[in-house]
Amino acid sequence: LLSKNPDIKGKIKLASFNPRKVLGQFGIKLPATADANALQRMSLDSSINGSLNKLQLNDLQLVLDDTLINGQINLSLGNRTSISHKLNLDQIDLDRYMPPVDTKQTNLGFINTAHAAPAAQLIPTDLLRSFDVKGSISGGANTVNRMLAENVKLSIALKNGDLRLNPISASLYGGKYKGNIRVDASRKQDNRPLLSVNESLNNVQLGPVTKAMYDKDLIVGEGNVSAKLN
Repeated sequence: LLSKNPDIKGKIKLASFNPRKVLGQFGIKLPATADANALQRMSLDSSINGSLNKLQLNDLQLVLDDTLINGQINLSLGNRTSISHKLNLDQIDLDRYMPPVDTKQTNLGFINTAHAAPAAQLIPTDLLRSFDVKGSISGGANTVNRMLAENVKLSIALKNGDLRLNPISASLYGGKYKGNIRVDASRKQDNRPLLSVNESLNNVQLGPVTKAMYDKDLIVGEGNVSAKLN
């Protein structure tokens, strides 16, 4: 116990608590979310091994609201925080955690602008620069922009503010999604992060997609869509 970096081994268990309330007591204010009931419930159960500088959480069971996450996380807490992980989640509705919808904005036909906001608000530049991440996430059912994706697999690499999500794959309305997304928030970009995407949808039923996004039957048929944007 008296050494500078004592070894740690055991189990850690946190009973269910309200992260908004608890973090607020430490002066940490979580951002507003589209669903006011998001970030209200969290619990943790895991074995822990390592030292104060390097920690490994094994057999992790993390509950966030209605989502169960399990797997492994490695933390390196030196001059720069580094995280590696292999996680699996059962289901999550990411729309709940988006910024609140600005009802004054308009919806331009097929372009859903409900979540449109300045890049500085959507991309937390300072946060992305503050730590490094390398790992993978798999998920059963994930909702994004009201669309349901299943069998999601995602590799993540973040270093010095340069975030790469590649490869990404998922099953989507009878078809397949493949993606490669990069967010360059490194200091060479000042505070103007750059976003680039290379995505494709193959053999997707377009009717359920438009129904999910706009509550209207706009298109019937099967589609192949690709986009490469910067």
